[in-house]
Amino acid sequence: MQTFSTWHVCWQWMAAVLGIAAHAALAMPLVTAFTLLVGQHKKNELCCLGSREMMRLNLVLALFWPIVHISDVLLQFSHVQGKLNIPQGVSFWTPVMLPFSTAVVAWFIGVLCLSVQLILSRPTVEKTSARQISFFTATGACVCLSLLAALCFFAAQALPSCPFAGLPEGMTVYRAVMAITSSSFHVFFTYLSAAGGLTLWYLSRKPQLIQHWGGTKEEEQHAARWCTLWAMIGYIPYCLDRWGITIGFALRPGSMPAAIADRIPTLTAFSLAIVCWAVLFYRRAPRRLYVLNSLGLLFLLMGTSFPYLWAIMRNR
Repeated sequence: MQTFSTWHVCWQWMAAVLGIAAHAALAMPLVTAFTLLVGQHKKNELCCLGSREMMRLNLVLALFWPIVHISDVLLQFSHVQGKLNIPQGVSFWTPVMLPFSTAVVAWFIGVLCLSVQLILSRPTVEKTSARQISFFTATGACVCLSLLAALCFFAAQALPSCPFAGLPEGMTVYRAVMAITSSSFHVFFTYLSAAGGLTLWYLSRKPQLIQHWGGTKEEEQHAARWCTLWAMIGYIPYCLDRWGITIGFALRPGSMPAAIADRIPTLTAFSLAIVCWAVLFYRRAPRRLYVLNSLGLLFLLMGTSFPYLWAIMRNR
């Protein structure tokens, strides 16, 4: 049986770690859209100002996605020993490359939407006092652009799974679309954890930001709790589903399959991350407990890393 080289596994591991930032960027437009909707409904200027900061962070994190995507493409054409084997005559528009090239197009359109949204979201007047901040112009357009960017980023996530070279035997186009959409949606939902966690981490790095906008300490807690909510819910469906399968196999007679047993450390780490964010949310996210968010991100990193660490240790 062939085994992956340590170099090859480390390559995958680094791509997965960078993928946390890239995946946060994919889900962040959805969080931004809901933030704008809440701000518009409650006539809250701070929601609009906060959403603008999220757009800036989103554009920075989006730069990680091409790195991860190119790495995934190269991994597709690499042997288990880490040697590249790109077939001759392959171009970006051949069927075998269309899943990857169309994903890049979707990502580019999503970034363009974010850029236009950032331009439109400028305040109509400058801040003149603690509470004299006007609403952004074209708030409705910004919401639409956020949702369009989220749709494009979802497409960038789903398109690499599309069988452009031909459907499997016996599968219809409708069944293929439904299977890919459902699977991609479940994966995309987990990205909300990274989006919420990294947004709160960004907020914690700028302790005077909300006060500079004229916000109170209580409003800062509301903002932090909002970020924590998204971080908390992202992995809940995933963990419930995987733990259900794992416990089901554990209760059956006989030994547990290795593939199921190997993912227990990852599930444990993700579950602990949820607990950290749940405690922070329940305690209404005071600044002294922001360490729980850092701990949650650390567990998220550990859960992402465990499969590759086990593979490296087995190769020794």
